[in-house]
Amino acid sequence: MIDKKRQYLLTEYESAQDSAQHHDSLLWNIIGIIWGAQLVLLGLIIHSIESILSKPIVISSSVLAIVLLLYLFFTFLSLRNIRNFKYSRCKEIELELGLKQHSSLNHPRLLGTIAFFCVMLFFVGTWTIVIFSYLF
Repeated sequence: MIDKKRQYLLTEYESAQDSAQHHDSLLWNIIGIIWGAQLVLLGLIIHSIESILSKPIVISSSVLAIVLLLYLFFTFLSLRNIRNFKYSRCKEIELELGLKQHSSLNHPRLLGTIAFFCVMLFFVGTWTIVIFSYLF
């Protein structure tokens, strides 16, 4: 009976870890795509400053960029929450089975989150400057 429970917990542990890694990887893929698109769009706008690029196109592109950043913000919170829940379950199982894969990890908390939000604020600030520079 104990071996069956241990095997069950090990299977759940593996599934929780796989799911956490999947959600983390998915999040960083989404971040890479959206941040890459932001840079390309910003480059196009900067490149065509001297040309006759209509205000509505620049402003609507900038608003779209900010909407994508808002989407990314909420996706970040959602997927990070799922990932953290899965890793939390791994730690619970480790405690029960005497394992230490995740529970012994010594890593500064929130370092990646703070860096993410700094980059996000930089993007939002840049798009806000673009919008106001074309409005006034």
